[in-house]
Amino acid sequence: MSIRDLLGDFKPTTNAEDSFDPLKGKYEVVIDKLEVGKNKDGVFDRYKMTLKVTKTISGDKGDNRLFFKTYMKDNAEKVKDLICDLFTMGVNLNTAVDTDEDFEAQFSFAVGAKGHVSAYHFKPEKDMQGNVIPEGDRKPVQISKVYKPGEKADKATADLPF
Repeated sequence: MSIRDLLGDFKPTTNAEDSFDPLKGKYEVVIDKLEVGKNKDGVFDRYKMTLKVTKTISGDKGDNRLFFKTYMKDNAEKVKDLICDLFTMGVNLNTAVDTDEDFEAQFSFAVGAKGHVSAYHFKPEKDMQGNVIPEGDRKPVQISKVYKPGEKADKATADLPF
């Protein structure tokens, strides 16, 4: 079958900025990438994990979609979140290393690890400075959490919506 036979009279259209909806549901994922990321000024100041959906467990169909998680390198709580997310997915990083480079050298071992993500989204009413965002300008924000099936949340996280 030729591409012409496959597509028929198809005419391409422009993808709108808001045509890509965030996901809500539970998903099986695999770590696609774990890398050091940089900000708009070119400073490597964050860790970035890309999770690829391999199976939709419940909710919006998300097969082959990606979740992006960012953890700021200079924020101890965010780095702890990264380590816990990886541990939850069966990756145990050595944290008794002396340099960022030694820590980051372990990232390649995480690629391919399997896990689960719970996701939801919302449209914030205020920006980061507390200013009200006009209703027509509100864009959805994707939230995701790595979890282990069957584990119970502690009281500090039990009331989270995912």
